[in-house]
Amino acid sequence: MLTPVGRVVAAAQAAAKARAEAESRPAFRLPDAGPLGVMLNPVTGGSVLSDRSTLGLRMREMTGIESIPVLQPVLGLKLGSPELEALLDRETKSVARPGNLVEVLPHGQRAFEARGDIAAMARPGESLHQQTFVNRNDGVGWRNARMMMQHARNVGPARHIYDAVGSEDAVGAGTDMFRLMARAGVEVEAVGDGPDDWMRHVFRWHEKLFLLHNHVGILGGINLTSECGGVPGADNRRFKLIRLAGLPFMKKPIVSVGEPWHDMDFMIRGPVVADMQYAFTRTWLERGHHIPDDLLRELTDPYAIAPHIGGGRKVRFIQHRPWEDGDDYITAAWVRLIDATEGPIHIENPYFSPPQPVLDALKRAVARGYPVTVLTSAVETIDFKIAYHAGSPLHEELIRAGVRIFVRSPMVHAKVMTLAGKYTVGGSANMNGRSRFRDTESVVVIECENVTKQCEDTIKNLLDSARELTLESLASASFEDKILQVAGRALKTHV
Repeated sequence: MLTPVGRVVAAAQAAAKARAEAESRPAFRLPDAGPLGVMLNPVTGGSVLSDRSTLGLRMREMTGIESIPVLQPVLGLKLGSPELEALLDRETKSVARPGNLVEVLPHGQRAFEARGDIAAMARPGESLHQQTFVNRNDGVGWRNARMMMQHARNVGPARHIYDAVGSEDAVGAGTDMFRLMARAGVEVEAVGDGPDDWMRHVFRWHEKLFLLHNHVGILGGINLTSECGGVPGADNRRFKLIRLAGLPFMKKPIVSVGEPWHDMDFMIRGPVVADMQYAFTRTWLERGHHIPDDLLRELTDPYAIAPHIGGGRKVRFIQHRPWEDGDDYITAAWVRLIDATEGPIHIENPYFSPPQPVLDALKRAVARGYPVTVLTSAVETIDFKIAYHAGSPLHEELIRAGVRIFVRSPMVHAKVMTLAGKYTVGGSANMNGRSRFRDTESVVVIECENVTKQCEDTIKNLLDSARELTLESLASASFEDKILQVAGRALKTHV
């Protein structure tokens, strides 16, 4: 007898097959998954012009006007309380699942070593799924491609999703990376690669997932790039195609970054891996692909995954898809957790331009007497300077409210927040308008003091090589920087 999730998945798979026969690229959408799933469409009963509808979000991001506040403050709740968990269930359409083991992957080198270790432990027939925003034509990108090809040839199904806008370096470099992966048996899917995806230049798939069957999953901020790889030497190279009379002539290695960016991933074993697979497989099915019914049920049923009783922790997986679903799930999670916090808050985020509900929640936390420390990228080394300038006026507002903001070079790229030494939120989402209104994202909310302490310690160690922003330093910005600040705020949902 099928579980409720199994029935939902079976019905969705049958619908996908029917559409696949009639259309070459069906617009497949799984139905609402109910309380056992993590994917729901916008709030039930909301009108097409409501603040949380897809159309409402699109209208707001085009006009820059937020007509109705998405989130009103709900104060007086406590971290870990049943009332807060029930509120998160409703507003993020997710479930906190007990019995998970979590390991922090505190930098790129460890994160890529973990991917190799996971692939090496795969058993015959098991699937390997990967989704990335940036897949670069460099040593890290090629090392990952070889790992996926090895799995497809010798182990089982390998499926790879990349954003064609974020991965334009690999797409346009004249390499054979994706063609060779496909020839080896890897199923490769590019988002934003055709006329039906022209809006992907504005709305992108920014998630980073690595999943071995229903055993283990990795998510975080790390792309398949040398900047995030953290491996010195050969992997810190990009390859440039030199052409002669329009024909490929040679590939010239170019030394890329010196000291790598700081980034962070989380490796998880336990029932929440099914929710991560649910997110990946929904994307895969929506792109017109097929996954066998039995495999789909095995991957996405959390009750098919034995919880880790000893040391197992509650983990909540949240996916946010503003273009497809018109939701605001991750912003809701940030705000509710910040408002429930009774203790210090530490944030590491590269493009720190917090949406208004998050900005207000941080100010409320400081007003309650709890310190808030933010680590972000310095303007000298951030890869998109306009993104830094978009946040500068908000930096001044937060500093006046009592928030301490530090900037660091080389760039920090992790997207992590710790709360009161008890909770950690980490994943692919930046605290900015683009992640809120335009990009698909995914995060986990982890209830574990050990994980939180490790993340806090990592951020505190990075503060040793950072400098604190002050009102005086912000006031001394050049005229050019002030012009860029105006432009950045005008483009706040684009950068």
